[in-house]
Amino acid sequence: MRSAFLDASDTVAGLLRDPAVTARWGEPSALPGFTVGGLARHLANQVTRTVTLLAGPPGEAAVPVLDHFTGAGWVGSGRDSDDNVLIVRGARRPPR
Repeated sequence: MRSAFLDASDTVAGLLRDPAVTARWGEPSALPGFTVGGLARHLANQVTRTVTLLAGPPGEAAVPVLDHFTGAGWVGSGRDSDDNVLIVRGARRPPR
């Protein structure tokens, strides 16, 4: 699992360093509502959020990954749902 996460993180880092991403940062991405930069930030957040969560104590409400992505309310809820609007807004915030 650790090896897969590190490989995925390396892939994300490579994508974020790609000059094509920088050149098109403010342009619309393939994902409606996201700029290239917003989508890149959302992708980077998946890595950093995972690191943060794994560094914390184990929780009692752990959910298997497949269940998370097939059972979460935001999956298939539509672009204008509250959850998805918050995700897009979060991607527009300047990095910390």
